[in-house]
Amino acid sequence: MQHETLNISSRARFRTVGSEGVVVQVERGEVMVVNGVGLRVLELVKESGSRNAIIQQLSSEYETGSANVTQQVDDYIEELYAWGILEQPETVPGE
Repeated sequence: MQHETLNISSRARFRTVGSEGVVVQVERGEVMVVNGVGLRVLELVKESGSRNAIIQQLSSEYETGSANVTQQVDDYIEELYAWGILEQPETVPGE
């Protein structure tokens, strides 16, 4: 499933520790350690919430084609949803 708008769950917290990130899914009491790229994706979700903006930014930062980045970002996004780190944005009636 492809998600265009991304939202960090209100039940998740993340923090930078050295060059990695620590992500806590508060409701489950689970902790996940992510590498620098995983942490950067979470930062970009928080900043923009846009899948496309994340792909463009990472393609630029790592000087690689967006096709290569797209599959990796999509896989990681699905993993974050499965862990309960991301959630569907709330929709406002009439939008």
